[in-house]
Amino acid sequence: MNTSSVRLNYLRMRRPTSVRKKISRYLILLPLFCLWGWISLVSNGGDLSSSELSSSDVPPSTTAHIKNREFYVSPVLPSAAIVQSLLEDERDKIMEGGSVAPYPNYQLLANTYALTYAFIREFERRNIPIFLYSGSLIGAVRHHGIIPFSEKDVDFAVFSTDSEIVGAAIQAALTSQGFDKSTFEKCNFGFQYEARRHSDPLTRNETTVSHYFDFWFFESESDDVGRKKAKCVGRNKIGCNEWYRMFFARPAPIYEYSDWFPPRYQVFGTHRVPISSTNKPIEMFPFDNGKDFWNTTCGPSRHWKAAKRKWIEATPQERVCSKFYDKNPFVFLKGDGSEQLRQGSTVLHETPRATRQE
Repeated sequence: MNTSSVRLNYLRMRRPTSVRKKISRYLILLPLFCLWGWISLVSNGGDLSSSELSSSDVPPSTTAHIKNREFYVSPVLPSAAIVQSLLEDERDKIMEGGSVAPYPNYQLLANTYALTYAFIREFERRNIPIFLYSGSLIGAVRHHGIIPFSEKDVDFAVFSTDSEIVGAAIQAALTSQGFDKSTFEKCNFGFQYEARRHSDPLTRNETTVSHYFDFWFFESESDDVGRKKAKCVGRNKIGCNEWYRMFFARPAPIYEYSDWFPPRYQVFGTHRVPISSTNKPIEMFPFDNGKDFWNTTCGPSRHWKAAKRKWIEATPQERVCSKFYDKNPFVFLKGDGSEQLRQGSTVLHETPRATRQE
């Protein structure tokens, strides 16, 4: 990856994300296995869809004229205030179209995106490949942002197992955005960060982002016959296998190197960010119900029933993506190959598809 310049690309019309719901502290009984990561994967088991949605499924727009949005390289990261303004522009368009804004707090959402871009910049400055991963990859290709329902974190695949270097990059990004490391924790798959600002001692313990952050350690290596592979390895090169065996009773999936490299650059909030070269990482385990599954199935795979004190599996009918179209932004692929972000019949923006940079 060429990291001589910041490769975050600035978009003028942005889209929103759901506010993170705090889950009871008792769930963090297994800190070594980072339970939050497991919750994210399980809840997004069907949150898979993308710009591969049918181009014939684009109805007339309530917007009279949609400008094809241009993306350009921004040498300076935008402030959270600028990000918030752009997100709210799209929110206003949604509301003008007669729909409801999908995110309850755009200030927290903007902070999350601003910190996301800062993380990516610091890793690229250190020549460490970094990609959106798991539910965040799904969100980028299907919503041009964080999944607006069920999502609780931003996931990164970091191609380095050097804990010291990775930790330094994370801390540099936190410092640049005015966050401390009071909840910067080690996990068996890598690192996890629940961001809080430290500029005001009176609000030190207030959560100031909508989502937390997971950093999964990856590495690339050749197999016995010389084919280059990519795999989540975690700490000590065994952490990811421990994590997957703990929660899925199987080892971490192994990808082709070409599934990840060269990266594509896809809209995520108000910038383009690096994602995998193909969609294979969200077409394989644990999202392996078939290629079309991630394109048609949305929402959590199960619901907590307090009265019965147990999880209840969601029915397939509950998880049909089309049921979410009126209340959440989705990406649709147009006949000319461009991507259109739309909530209901309101078009929020159109843009060329994700591009690869060698």
